[in-house]
Amino acid sequence: MPSVRLSLDIERYTHGKVRRGFMGIYGRQRPLDRRLILLHELKTNTAVEIISVQEAGPADAAGLRQGDVVVEIGGRPVSSVDDLHSFLTEWPVDTAVDVVFLRGAQKKTAAAVPVEARQSN
Repeated sequence: MPSVRLSLDIERYTHGKVRRGFMGIYGRQRPLDRRLILLHELKTNTAVEIISVQEAGPADAAGLRQGDVVVEIGGRPVSSVDDLHSFLTEWPVDTAVDVVFLRGAQKKTAAAVPVEARQSN
């Protein structure tokens, strides 16, 4: 049994459901400039550009803003929105995580605390 599946089963047993993290950002995949990849020694050639940030959400509280480009979360490269979703499914809610992002040509890090995602019916 893969470790992700096991952790989801434990979470379901402990809380009666799987708790997924939510950051309050909407983003899209975008290619990274080759110069930025080399300058910052990035592990991927695509990342997630933040299109909008939910006001008073976890990303907003961490200082992330529209136009920032997320390249890493919790030490794992982010090359697509799916990478973010997968990470937030595995990471415990209400636990801080380092988000590495580009703002222009600068590489920055912010600590964000994902909250539990609302369940849709």
